[in-house]
Amino acid sequence: MKSPIYTLSGAHLARAAAAAVAGGVVMGAIWSFVLLPFTFGFLSIFLGAALGYGFTRAMEYATGRKRGPVVVAFAIGGIVLAWAMLPLFVPMRVALYGLVAVGIGAYLAYVNLR
Repeated sequence: MKSPIYTLSGAHLARAAAAAVAGGVVMGAIWSFVLLPFTFGFLSIFLGAALGYGFTRAMEYATGRKRGPVVVAFAIGGIVLAWAMLPLFVPMRVALYGLVAVGIGAYLAYVNLR
């Protein structure tokens, strides 16, 4: 028997998907316009931590504090979507610096939601 904390219903999956897409779009827009200076160098660590924290909380709220690989995948997908929005507003060479933040955010989301 599976633990109820790892069992997701269709409604939980739909809410997790909606939270990943909405969070990715919103956080990507904020990252593009307001936090652009934080995409460079050492400060990317803090941006990655903020992305990981934000998506962890969004997934917890959307799924009723469920955990597991599916929830982790939605959180990481939202973080990647936020990064994928950067080239829409900034040059691609600038957006590549954001990969450090994506990696850190994905790791923190994984650690918190596994």
